[in-house]
Amino acid sequence: MRSFKVIVILCGLLLLGIGVIYAEEDEPVPDGHIDDGRVNYWDLAAPVAVYCTFDNPDSADPDYSVFESVELWGINSEASGYHVLTVTSAELDEMGYSTEANTEIVSTDGFSLNRGTDGSFYVVSPSDSEGKVYTFSWERGDLNC
Repeated sequence: MRSFKVIVILCGLLLLGIGVIYAEEDEPVPDGHIDDGRVNYWDLAAPVAVYCTFDNPDSADPDYSVFESVELWGINSEASGYHVLTVTSAELDEMGYSTEANTEIVSTDGFSLNRGTDGSFYVVSPSDSEGKVYTFSWERGDLNC
């Protein structure tokens, strides 16, 4: 009798496991990103969205585009975005960067756009209610930029 109970329990667990696997295959799982063109698209809790804008000067070649600017959009507690700043490619080229120290490109309302010693960019947000500061870095050519 005891062996029978063990077999019934094991069969039940096996069927439950198969049901879970089957349910996972049939139901789409959210992909966990925001598909609006932002560079930090996978970071759902980011207090700032980073966008790179491009111009397409050759309408005959839709794959040809020219980098125009970096835009920062703050995201408030209601998940609404508001424009923080725009820095053009000309301004970025003019600013350059140092290989010896990080360079602050622009800062406003507690947000800053910076360039690292390796030429990468990074954004720093104002601290939140817990005192945490959001930092996100990327390189040109990566992540929609």
